[in-house]
Amino acid sequence: MKILSLIIACFLCTILQGQNVLIKDVDFHIQESKVIKLGTSEPIIDLVQRTPTSREKKLKNKAIKSAPENFKGRRGQSKAVDLSKEHQGVDKLWQKESYLTSNKSKITSELLVNIDGLSNNFGSPHDPSGDVSDKYYVQGINATDIGVYDLEGILLMRFSANTLWTQFNVSSEGDPIILYDEIANKWIVTEFTDPGNLLIAVSITEDPRLGYDVYNFPTPSFPDYPKYALTPEALVVTTNEGGIGTLHQYFIDRVALLAGADDVTIQRLEIMGNTSVESGFYVSTPVDWNGSNFPYDNNPITIRLNDSSWAGGPAEDQIEVYSFDVDFDNASNTTITQSSIVISPFDSY
Repeated sequence: MKILSLIIACFLCTILQGQNVLIKDVDFHIQESKVIKLGTSEPIIDLVQRTPTSREKKLKNKAIKSAPENFKGRRGQSKAVDLSKEHQGVDKLWQKESYLTSNKSKITSELLVNIDGLSNNFGSPHDPSGDVSDKYYVQGINATDIGVYDLEGILLMRFSANTLWTQFNVSSEGDPIILYDEIANKWIVTEFTDPGNLLIAVSITEDPRLGYDVYNFPTPSFPDYPKYALTPEALVVTTNEGGIGTLHQYFIDRVALLAGADDVTIQRLEIMGNTSVESGFYVSTPVDWNGSNFPYDNNPITIRLNDSSWAGGPAEDQIEVYSFDVDFDNASNTTITQSSIVISPFDSY
């Protein structure tokens, strides 16, 4: 069964006393370009293992670059402004205990695998990410190690992501995200690299220890906090670039990407963010599609919070849901529909 993460629980627990709003033809700015294919790697299992990028090397690389303004309004600015709207009631989605261990539980569950994940001397944050198939669990941590486990929790292989990237003269910088595409039976390994690029590797087979098609796409600013999601037609990426006033979404042609094509289209859409200074660090989050059943339509979805206690905020806490009708053949046909949905009260900061 398909899981539209984040959104299902919100819809099921929506508070109906508010007025939901649907806005079609949302204003946005769009740019179209191509993802650059760097090549096809040798099987990882056959390669000489490279070392992860050291913290010292990362600091040295950053010392010769000017810092991007991607933290505007972030530090010391996470606070409510309209205190009268800060606490609107009990957040019914806030789970304060495990139902598997509480007296309320009618569910019995057996934990099959519980092991320590990867660790290294990188420091904090490790930013762990992982995904699972019917044969493997793959984990990535900063900056950047990758572990391949079987479903019994046995570590089959551990390698530095640089073992993959340095074949194409690029190197790890961090924030790895691991995805598994159940339809294509392929793994997607991603991370960012200086000064403003995102690396994407797509496995040739279902075995994450073998070869990958490797891609790179540049971003106008450093792509902090990248988040990825799969949809039937697009790989979606959201990033924090240049402050809170603009939200950035990237849509990559999934079919061409998973086929290992040399020509892969990408569309970059900018929509209005939140100019209230108290919102601090602020990005949209893509909704990931999992499973073997297709959703009711192929439109990618991203979500952002809209807290009533922010300056100029709505009367009630809500989320803004954006549905993107992406036309990879003609970017001028791409459109956005926005839904403002009142949900269970929350305190975002």
